[in-house]
Amino acid sequence: GTCRPAVLRSLITDVWTRHPDGWRLQIRHSGPPPSATAGVASQYGTVPLPPPAWDVSGELSLVATGGNTSTRTMGLGGSMIHRTEATNTRASIAFLTSEVESVTRARSLAMQLRQGVRLSARTELFGRGLYTRDRFAGISDRITAEGGLAYTARLPRRQLLTAEGSIGLTVEQRLDATRLRFANGTGTVKYVWTVLPGTELT
Repeated sequence: GTCRPAVLRSLITDVWTRHPDGWRLQIRHSGPPPSATAGVASQYGTVPLPPPAWDVSGELSLVATGGNTSTRTMGLGGSMIHRTEATNTRASIAFLTSEVESVTRARSLAMQLRQGVRLSARTELFGRGLYTRDRFAGISDRITAEGGLAYTARLPRRQLLTAEGSIGLTVEQRLDATRLRFANGTGTVKYVWTVLPGTELT
């Protein structure tokens, strides 16, 4: 009814009769399994849908204290993931600001964009770009470009283990007018366990 792939589950009953020259099939009947309560409709089980093509999330945090010293820290973040059969695109942003006695003591901004292309069911080739601004740490602008490879292993009991490795180049402009360029390498290990449908430990 939905034109989606389906699995057919049937109970087949054969009636054979014995003749002088051997057994012959007289009747074959196909119907729903006897344990089904939904009739013929129970013969057809639809294949589970693939993960959503879009995954969007956001977060907001606020911590404030009062008394002898008044402080306030606020964080804002968001991420977006788009999946297809051959690609995986991720974008994220994070902003943090902190004040002590109404004086800003820290403020940072970080953005990231990652584009991956699947080479096989377990291997992915990806490129990543990062932008960071943290003037309180002396960084006016920092831009990083990386390229690397990711491998995902499927473990028993709905567990996934992903390892990534990449190399790239970073260009950093500091507040004292110093401009730096240097190579960098990144390694990441991610573990995901689907404890129950809709519940993950990451």
